[in-house]
Amino acid sequence: MLRLVANQLSLSVTLSLMAQYWPTIAVADHPQLGRKLTRGEYETVVDEMEKLGFYKGWVQELESSEFYLPDFKKEHPFDK
Repeated sequence: MLRLVANQLSLSVTLSLMAQYWPTIAVADHPQLGRKLTRGEYETVVDEMEKLGFYKGWVQELESSEFYLPDFKKEHPFDK
């Protein structure tokens, strides 16, 4: 996806690489979607972003997935 954005749009696109993916019950048994990102997977994406030359945006810490887990059963899912 990063290569597509770089080649079809621009390296000046502002990116936000987020590491907070958390599998839901609906995909818990899926071999690829039923788990969190690995450090290696995330570092591969960050490295590719840097190699391509993107220069605007943010990179979230991998550990952020532990802090940004909304509870959609609540009226305000992002409140702790």
